[in-house]
Amino acid sequence: MKTLKRSKSMENKLLLLYRKIVMYSFYGLTIQLFLCTMVLATNASHAQKNVSVKEAYASMDFNSNSLVAIFDQIEQHTDYTFTYDQRELDNKVKISGSYKNTSLYEILIDLSKKADLAFKQLNNNISNC
Repeated sequence: MKTLKRSKSMENKLLLLYRKIVMYSFYGLTIQLFLCTMVLATNASHAQKNVSVKEAYASMDFNSNSLVAIFDQIEQHTDYTFTYDQRELDNKVKISGSYKNTSLYEILIDLSKKADLAFKQLNNNISNC
């Protein structure tokens, strides 16, 4: 009979140890998930906010500028980046214009009419189509 009691005692100790391992693992996972959520929430609050070109305003002047120079100037005055294939742009086209506190949308519409281009916005990237 003594051997039986020892076996049950060992089983009880193993069961108690197993419960502790499961409990601490659960606590550890819960804390890790909570901390990861906090880190991701912090990163999301620092993310750059995407603003439509209709809501972005700029003042700039173009005096017979090429499209590449105009895109560079817009990039300097705004948070937008232009993506284009230089081979597709007509470097002979020189554009002039004066814009005072004008939405970037209106500037791009004017450029598209003058240079026969179409633009597409994806986040803070503007590409010609």
